[in-house]
Amino acid sequence: MYGSMDPKSSESNRLLDDSLMVTDESGRIGEETLSKLQAQRETLEAASAQAVSTQSTTQQARTVMRNIEFKVFKEKAVLTLIIVVLLAIDGGLAYLLVQNKGSFFGKR
Repeated sequence: MYGSMDPKSSESNRLLDDSLMVTDESGRIGEETLSKLQAQRETLEAASAQAVSTQSTTQQARTVMRNIEFKVFKEKAVLTLIIVVLLAIDGGLAYLLVQNKGSFFGKR
């Protein structure tokens, strides 16, 4: 194959062939590994982009929830104020009834 056929040369040629086969196999395995790593990189980049999108959506939802919470608080405050005013009016009317012996407008 590579020249003379003496035993040392034949053994060297066999070892050289084995080394070439191992090198070819290592190259093939390296290419497969590189291909798999590239696919993993693409998957991780897509996942990272999705995570960024999810964070943005979460921040928007948090802002909407704060706005809703503030509106609910305002509504409760207004309702509480209305109840207090109505209780004051009821108290005033009850006072008038007691002072005027059952009449709102005094003695008749």
